[in-house]
Amino acid sequence: AGGEEVDLFVKKASLLDTMLATRERYTNWLADQKVAVAEITCGPWFLSRTGAKLERGIDLSAKDREGKMLWLKKPEWKDGNIVNINKDAAEGTSFLVCRTITSRKPVALVVGLGGGNRLDVLLNGKSVFTKDTALKINRYGCSEIPEGTRRDQILLSLPLVQGENQLVVRIARSGQRTEFYFSPFPNPVPDIWAKIRKSFPPAENRLLELAKYDWFEAGGWLGANHKTFEQRMITNCGKGIADYDDDGKTPSVESSSAPSLGLCITAAELFAARQDLQKLRSAVEELAGTFPRDYPGNYFMQRLNDLEKRLILKASSSLAPGDAPIVELVKSKREMLVDANPMLRNKDLLFIKRYTYNSKHYYDDFQHIIRWGGDLCVLSLSNQHVRQLAPQLDGGAFDSCDVSFDARRIVFGYRRPKAEGFRIYEVGADGSGLRQVIQPPADEDRQIATHGKTSYGDGFYGLMGYKFWTDDVHPCYLPDGGICFASTRCQHGVLCTPNHYLACTTLYRCNADGGEVVPISQGMLSEFTPTMMEDGRILYNRWEYVYKGIAAVQPLWVMRPDGSGSEEYYGDNVANPGVLWQARQIPGNPRLAVCIGCGHEPMGVGQVLLLDMNKSKRTHEPMLNLTPDTKVEGLRGLYKRRNGRWQEDVYGPFYRDPYPLSGPDGRGAGKFFLVSCNSDRRYNDPSGYGIYLLDVFGNLVPIYSDPEISCWQPMPLSPRKRPPVLTQLAGKGMGDDSTRTVKAGMVVPSSDKATATMFVSDVYRGLDGVKPGTVKYLRVMEQIPKPWAAELDHIRGEDRGADGFGGQLVVSMNTHIWIAVLRGVVPVEEDGSVCFEVPAGRNLFFQALDKDFMQVQRMRTFINAVPGEQRSCIGCHEHRIQAPVSRRAVALARKPLMLAAQPGEVAPRPLYYPTDVQPVFDRHCIRCHNGKESKMDLRGELTTLFNSSYENLLNGGMVNAIREWAGSNYAMQNTEVVLPYTHGACSSKLVEKLRAGHKGVKLSAEEWVKLFTWIDCGAPYYGSYYGRRHIKYQGSPDFRPVPTLESALGIPPPGMLTAAVSGRVP
Repeated sequence: AGGEEVDLFVKKASLLDTMLATRERYTNWLADQKVAVAEITCGPWFLSRTGAKLERGIDLSAKDREGKMLWLKKPEWKDGNIVNINKDAAEGTSFLVCRTITSRKPVALVVGLGGGNRLDVLLNGKSVFTKDTALKINRYGCSEIPEGTRRDQILLSLPLVQGENQLVVRIARSGQRTEFYFSPFPNPVPDIWAKIRKSFPPAENRLLELAKYDWFEAGGWLGANHKTFEQRMITNCGKGIADYDDDGKTPSVESSSAPSLGLCITAAELFAARQDLQKLRSAVEELAGTFPRDYPGNYFMQRLNDLEKRLILKASSSLAPGDAPIVELVKSKREMLVDANPMLRNKDLLFIKRYTYNSKHYYDDFQHIIRWGGDLCVLSLSNQHVRQLAPQLDGGAFDSCDVSFDARRIVFGYRRPKAEGFRIYEVGADGSGLRQVIQPPADEDRQIATHGKTSYGDGFYGLMGYKFWTDDVHPCYLPDGGICFASTRCQHGVLCTPNHYLACTTLYRCNADGGEVVPISQGMLSEFTPTMMEDGRILYNRWEYVYKGIAAVQPLWVMRPDGSGSEEYYGDNVANPGVLWQARQIPGNPRLAVCIGCGHEPMGVGQVLLLDMNKSKRTHEPMLNLTPDTKVEGLRGLYKRRNGRWQEDVYGPFYRDPYPLSGPDGRGAGKFFLVSCNSDRRYNDPSGYGIYLLDVFGNLVPIYSDPEISCWQPMPLSPRKRPPVLTQLAGKGMGDDSTRTVKAGMVVPSSDKATATMFVSDVYRGLDGVKPGTVKYLRVMEQIPKPWAAELDHIRGEDRGADGFGGQLVVSMNTHIWIAVLRGVVPVEEDGSVCFEVPAGRNLFFQALDKDFMQVQRMRTFINAVPGEQRSCIGCHEHRIQAPVSRRAVALARKPLMLAAQPGEVAPRPLYYPTDVQPVFDRHCIRCHNGKESKMDLRGELTTLFNSSYENLLNGGMVNAIREWAGSNYAMQNTEVVLPYTHGACSSKLVEKLRAGHKGVKLSAEEWVKLFTWIDCGAPYYGSYYGRRHIKYQGSPDFRPVPTLESALGIPPPGMLTAAVSGRVP
């Protein structure tokens, strides 16, 4: 019937009947549509310039009083394309489009329509259809994407009369981009298959899971060649082919007498069932071999053999989803891998109920509670009973938890439904003794009043009501009875936004009673998810970038519980996935770990990775993806392999919270894992995640889920071996009270008291191609976190959005976006050894320099050291598994050297282009490079955010500097290991030109050092996070102040704070 929405999907009781009935309807429609399309001719579209009212008898040649056409002809609008009509139409709540369709005889034409928030359709002056068409917009990291498409959003049957038909469509505006779509020959195939999958989930209807992607395309099974597709499916399943590649190869089609869809379904179900049986057999064999006395392996294997025979027998007639052998197979997975598994049998599982966070990034998830509610729970596997451990806290939000080594206590993060942060709590395993372990800082209210003044922030975060209170999250028990946790007490902000709404966490520790809260790290960005290794060290996630893309490296690191011994575990040179977190050591093997691989966006969910650190940590080789149909790539890329093709897809399965299972003596470790899994819903679905068993054989078995709320972080509520308590160095953490001072809320180790010793045996180990004797010095650099105090202009009480671009509070012109401080240099001995003292509690990295103080190679990560710590390396960039050469290093024959200044400098000092580099150009260059005689203007004339010489040098490609951030294009770059002389002054055009004697210019040794240092350190402009940048603030007291050492280190300049920011020791 004309003027009605058309639905070609026919729902029946079974997949077989549904597909056959739908194909019949689709085939009939396709034939009718071809006849109708052959009878029509479509004229061009016209768009109302004034937003004319929807009325009969529209005159497309009408003009307004000024003689302008009321209707704009749009010949560029091509049928089958989505067009943006906002840019062409007048302001208003809706738009009108019109066209003439000429038909040689009366026909019913089905057209595809889409767009706007609502469509009203008139045909020949008569209203024939109206429908709301708004697409739901959902978060995807820092972006928002529509759920659905405008393409063939509606299939509408139009009753066309013979001759001219006037079609008018009113499109209700939908934000900044109102789209419109029309096609006289729509493609309903994607919508048909979407409805089939919704009614018959592929996980339970294996034909839909196994068929190659071209089966579901317009020329696929619904088309005329359906028998070819059916034959291919039968042939492939018979050959044992499970995965179809994207290489365009199609398996040969064997001749057969009328292959049918029923045979396809049977073949697919049997093939998938036998695959599942093989995975289950492998797991049963593993459990039987590992626990021969505690697991009935022979009995289970006999049952599986019998089940396979019954599957084959049933398939000889037909095998369909829901048949008894299929159901039995599903039940057998649960029985054999969960109920009878000696590592789980009759155990209690601790887990958390919480509505799924809806964050923009993996590191800010705890800031985005979309709904209050949940609890700390215990699941009894013997009877599936769930009990609450902390019902007194109903109504709040639970973050993460840990079980004490004796399994008597549980520590967890919890936030009350109030304007405050997460706090660390503890409760007995029986639900008794609930207490808050750690109190917020004494000046919490003042902190919120000072730093919570977000006048120009992100609306999404504003809706969550985040006001920069203290958040303590991710607790884990330490062997000495203390607790390690991540906290915003460090008062660091992210660097990739000039606005004030993203807080970072670093790692802290406290005593069992909550006392002695001290930092054990000072990372520039977020550090997360600490867990204990069996050797007594902490394994944790660290977001960092030192001359790398800002989202490319969020690797795993380890350190001792006092903050000493920090070193990379894995991931500093691996870009995909960009984040490795929630890592846990495999029991009994410190070189094996399981973790989640996710992206910087949209959230901390993704794939499960088993890491083998016996392989090269600078490559992807250590990673085994235990969830091979899920992967994460890029800044924000959730990818699924469906029907043999990878595609970006926000629907599950996605994973989180892997926990390695083992027997009491470590048997079975590294094969079976508890995980949180969202099997098929959107990644941020509030109740999408449940508890599953995952193993290395490909089995994924549901254990428990709550249809109302997600379930997280499952772990056995069982005793485990307590790791050794490692000997502590001086104090706990980044220094005790005698070696720390506090300014403006920041813990600042005192450089004259808090020192550590560094020793390098041979700098040439790892510097391939560098001749011995080349490296004369090490330059010691410090990477400075951005303090909350720098986020706001306290003179004005406002944010600093005008002082940034490209996603940063501007430090450079899209090279590195953090502040660096030059700590000094030390000479390297002739044998390549060097031993020296460095300030403790700092984020330090090194550069190997030649005789001219020019960089040979740079370190692109940082290390921390606690007071009194002694650290040693075999070389620079050497592999960590190498053994040192047995020799007496020259550097050890004397006391450790103190850091010294470079020629003509003081140390430590800030880096500041206007005072370091511009004077060199003023003395030697601006007589010619003055904006008149040369295109390369090297004067110091101020620009919007920098000055002329700086912008011209960088825009002209005169310096070789890594770009960490200039939009997502650079966010995932520069992770790979590079050879010496790749970056810095040694490979910069500016240095090459000046060394060649350009115009007779001769720099002094001190001037060369200034120039080399600037380029080697990434060509920064500003030397502090403080002070207004934008030239519109010129004349203000805080406009581009020359940085002092204190301001460079993050301490606010005197007089800059009008709102008091009290100093405190956490």
